[in-house]
Amino acid sequence: MSRSLWILAALATMAACGGSDHNHSGQTSLTGALVLPPSQQCVGCTVNQVVVNLLGLNKDAPPTQIVQTLTDAQGSYNFSDVGGSLGGRENLIVVASISQTAGLGGVEDIDPGTTNGKDFNVTTQVACQASVFLTAGTAGAGDPGCVVRSQCLPVDGSNCLPTQDPSQIDNASISRLEAASSVVAGNVSLPRDVNRAACAAIDCTLGGLADATSQCMTTTYGAS
Repeated sequence: MSRSLWILAALATMAACGGSDHNHSGQTSLTGALVLPPSQQCVGCTVNQVVVNLLGLNKDAPPTQIVQTLTDAQGSYNFSDVGGSLGGRENLIVVASISQTAGLGGVEDIDPGTTNGKDFNVTTQVACQASVFLTAGTAGAGDPGCVVRSQCLPVDGSNCLPTQDPSQIDNASISRLEAASSVVAGNVSLPRDVNRAACAAIDCTLGGLADATSQCMTTTYGAS
């Protein structure tokens, strides 16, 4: 895939982008807070009254916008009683615009009928981007059925890592992607390094199917 096509695919997925704590309330809600990255990792960023988007993951297509809300002055968000808007979706991403270019959020495998609580930071943002790459793929750039190939080169040497159904981005997969992302999160500047870190997490977890080693993450992220 040409660099120009990859850029188009990356831009489409970047605009899209943690398990969770559950409180059984009978209503499906998502709550939590945005954890502002250090200034050296996110220049000009704020979590004070920013737009937060709730989106559903899709296979071979960008995530679908569901609803929006605003954070409060402390960066807390609350999507209250949104079950009727989800259309049965349980694999969701939450992402906020914390600067003109940077997003901050995460991916969740929610428990319907409960309050799903999760805070988002650099680690969850990297895992969020990985989940979008794994599901949305590069169909929009004429390469259907593949994760972004020019940057996410599978460690097994294959030419294409197949996209996944959103249902495969479950709590176990999310946990593996976040654990991998946490290894390099301190060295990730938003938004510049997010895609590179997400690709390393995909490669080192075999698409969220296996636990990553610290060595794989530092080597893959550093070599990307």
